[in-house]
Parts: sequence; C-alpha cells; structure tokens
Amino acid sequence: MKTQRQIIRGLAAARKGTACAVALLLALQPGCGGMRTLTNIGKTEIDMATGTTIKALNEYLRQLALALYRHNPDELGRVPGATLQARMEQIIEYPLEIGYEETDYKQGTQAVELAFDPAWRGDRVFAMMLGISGMIRGAYNGKREIFMFDFLDAQKLYDSARNLEIWKEKLRRQPGPAPVKTGGGVFTMIDKMTALQDLTATVFENRGDRLINRTIHGAATVFVPIGL
Repeated sequence: MKTQRQIIRGLAAARKGTACAVALLLALQPGCGGMRTLTNIGKTEIDMATGTTIKALNEYLRQLALALYRHNPDELGRVPGATLQARMEQIIEYPLEIGYEETDYKQGTQAVELAFDPAWRGDRVFAMMLGISGMIRGAYNGKREIFMFDFLDAQKLYDSARNLEIWKEKLRRQPGPAPVKTGGGVFTMIDKMTALQDLTATVFENRGDRLINRTIHGAATVFVPIGL
C-alpha cells in the first residue's frame, strides 16, 4: 500500500489532471492495474481505481478497528459474547442497514458522537468504527464497485474527508481520562484515509460538472451528515 507522502503527491497531481490521480489510485494495491477481467467489463480506469480505493479504505477501517480494540481491550467485553471477528463483520462486511439496538440505532457520524458521550456505557470502539465505516460507505453511495455510468458526488467525498479530520481532532482533544484511548498509528491511518478521500473527490470533481464547495468547512468542529 502506498505511503502517505505518495498519496499526498498524487493529490497535488490530481488537481492538475485526472490521469495522474487515476494512475496513483490504480497503484494502491498490487496487481490491480493489469488486464481487464470479466468483472471489469463496463468499467473505465476511474471506475477500477475507485474500486481499488474502496478496498483500501475497508482495509484501513479493519486495521483501525483492531488497533482501537487493542488500545481499549475492555470495550469488547461490554457486550457478552462479542468477538473481534464478529465485530469486523458488523462494522465492515455485513452492517445492518437499520443499525443496531446497542448503539440506539444511530449510524454514521451520530454513532461516532455516541462513542464520545461520557455517559454512554456501550462498546465505544464498535460505535465509533461503525459510524466511520457507515460515513465512508455513504460517500460511495453504498457501492463496493463502480461501473461506467456510476457517478459519485465529489462534495460527499470531500465532506467525508473533512469529517475524518474532525474525528481525528476529537480523538486528540478528549478530556482526561479519554473515553477512547489511541496510539500514533491510529492517526497515521486516519491521515491516509483522508488523503484517499480528497484524491477521489478531486477525480470525480474533474469528471463531472459540479465544483466542490471548499469554503463551508474552515475550522469546523461539527460533522457534516453524509447519507447513502
């Protein structure tokens, strides 16, 4: 997987032209830029690059969830019978569209906010990662693959990148004792996810005819809602 510096360099190149960004996104995973397979019929290079990005983001989500459970081992035990494997499936692979009773059916950034609520007694790592995963999924309209006539909303992708930055700052500025403990690797992965979202947003801004509104965020501390 590419380093953060390479991703940022690709983001700068993307602002000059889509082709550079597509080349970077296609290079994110080994062997992703070769021959077209049956599953790639009806896809442009942008579509294949975006599919690769979704896979990379899901891997970062998995690594982040595991890292946060490692830093907060008591959280998993708040729900009897919960296992890491089951949590990974709930967060990334097979999330319920209606949400989960244990998180008061909150989804997206509302679930993230729940994890920061000092009065809440549930599994904070689960709520947090369920919310972040749902927000990312919403930015891609719930799709795991992108085809020729699929158009993503560049604004939603950009907003999700800003939400990741807000999440990172909320993690950094938790009042002690912090409800959710973190480590340096957590922030590095969030930075890489943010760069990927910014890069993909720029690609789809160049592909479409709608410019991203970059003026509404500034030093925002409130999440932007992102639905499917």
